[in-house]
Amino acid sequence: MTQSLEDYLETIYRLITEYRMAQVRDIAKSLGVPRPSVVKAIRELMKLGLVTHEPYGGVDLTVKGRRVARSVLS
Repeated sequence: MTQSLEDYLETIYRLITEYRMAQVRDIAKSLGVPRPSVVKAIRELMKLGLVTHEPYGGVDLTVKGRRVARSVLS
């Protein structure tokens, strides 16, 4: 996994922990990147089985995603 994807995963984890939800716009704002970049990263994280995302909905971490995010934060 790239450093960039780790940054996205960490941001998603923090948003969920703080606000109980992570939206594409909030991830983009937190990282200072455009929304299309967030969508592309989410697709990559989905391929790795780390997140789930419904179109126009929130982003959530899978069990594996939470475990990886915690290890990235440590």
